[in-house]
Amino acid sequence: MSSKQTAAAAAVAAGQNLVNTVAQHGLTSPETQHATNAAAAALDTAEAAGCTRDDYANARNR
Repeated sequence: MSSKQTAAAAAVAAGQNLVNTVAQHGLTSPETQHATNAAAAALDTAEAAGCTRDDYANARNR
């Protein structure tokens, strides 16, 4: 798996974790804030790696 694919997969996983955390702990919980920060960092990394919509779609379909 290339670094670009890895970055896209990490961003998708972090986004899914954020959704699950909100559902479990609520929108304003410390857990959600932590998950938000992690998702933002993963997205920044993916963007810096040059990930596109197609990369994210491929990561979601794995």
